Amino acid sequence: MHVAYCGTGYQGLQIQKNEPEVATIEGELGRALVRAGRVLESNVGAHHKMGWSRSSRTDKGVHSLATLIGLKMEVQEEEFLDDREGLSIAAGINEHLPEQVRILSVQRTNQKFDARNATHTRTYQYYLPLDALSPGNPGEAMEDRLQLLRSCLALFKGVHAFHNFTKRRLYRDDVRESMRRKHPKRVHTGLSTSETLAAQQTSLDPGPTEASPSTCLEPSEEASIPESVIAIAHQTDGNEAAELAESDSKPESHEAEHSAEEDGPGPLQKWERPMTFSWGEEVDASDLVSAAHHRNILSIETSDPMSLVPGGVPCIKVTLRGQSFMLHQIRHMVGAAVAVARGILPLEFVKTSLLKPARSYMPLAPAPVLILTETEVLPWKEDVQRVMGHIIGRQLQLGPGGAQAQDTFSSQVLHPAIDELLQSEEWGRWDKSLQRMWYEESDMATYILAASAFKSH
Repeated sequence: MHVAYCGTGYQGLQIQKNEPEVATIEGELGRALVRAGRVLESNVGAHHKMGWSRSSRTDKGVHSLATLIGLKMEVQEEEFLDDREGLSIAAGINEHLPEQVRILSVQRTNQKFDARNATHTRTYQYYLPLDALSPGNPGEAMEDRLQLLRSCLALFKGVHAFHNFTKRRLYRDDVRESMRRKHPKRVHTGLSTSETLAAQQTSLDPGPTEASPSTCLEPSEEASIPESVIAIAHQTDGNEAAELAESDSKPESHEAEHSAEEDGPGPLQKWERPMTFSWGEEVDASDLVSAAHHRNILSIETSDPMSLVPGGVPCIKVTLRGQSFMLHQIRHMVGAAVAVARGILPLEFVKTSLLKPARSYMPLAPAPVLILTETEVLPWKEDVQRVMGHIIGRQLQLGPGGAQAQDTFSSQVLHPAIDELLQSEEWGRWDKSLQRMWYEESDMATYILAASAFKSH
């Protein structure tokens, strides 16, 4: 299934097994599939029975135009004879869904299809209100600030260690090994084999790193295609959260220190303590950075100021394409770029923080304006292609009917919703959080100088 949704009001994509009353996108989908007669009610939430898989998982309030979900459902082969995109099947299920959740298309696939493993790259868009770069003075030095924003975002292109742009401990080898024992098929490095080797070879840690090559780029191989096997591409919110994220809800220490708080009377006060960051070439066994912390950002594009709807809020669209993203990675990347554009953080600080000996914390931009816009799936392998080629083509992708449904949902539902979110009070709270940030000049100089000396050697 290809699914699109506006994540506002939902606690993320994934159904909460222990809290079924919590509103989730998968909860909506499960109920609609039952009412449409496509799955048994007793199977909803039992993903092993339904063969349920997802290309990405989104957090609370995040949106999607391109979530791919694989599952087994009740269909008749004749339903696909003159409707290879499964548009009629999608329409029948959509009758039981709220307007902010839509199935764009339903396509057949092979029996062992796994949406996550088959996904090659993911593209996200983050919409930043123009006022965030210069609150209260939208015209003040805007061109200079836009250039700084672009310069900072350009630093992220390529393979880098993004350990300072996520909850670092979630991707440590010991935590991953614990998760691997519980869920042996769910832990990935996020890099292809060649990229994992490159990440290890370009490592700035003195000691060796160890990581298993990712298996998430290999499509399933299965020749038989039972009538009940379907892949449904869903519109979902783009979520960088890895499978590991569900095991950790405790905030980092710097997050607890620098969380948003209500203002009292009088001028805005800086944080009581300065930002903390450090540089250490000696390996701390409790805080190792490995290939699991690396990601490959294939491209980053930043638009000129625009509006999503006529007369809407002026905003900037940041488009990021990569193989996978870690928990909160995109929001930290955007937050860092905004802080640089506003002169709160130096560009060299962000550049230094991409090096493995660096330990720092980046501002976290608001979540509700992040959208997963495209999911790219690898072509079928040769033996699978012989069966699947004449059914859906060289690879699984939206057809013209699904693409039209996607455009309609984007223009009529998602863009108006994003425009309202660009006016949310959350931006004011984030602005105050940024204004409170400060650091010791001597500490910053030492941090950047250490990295410069390290790279020169």
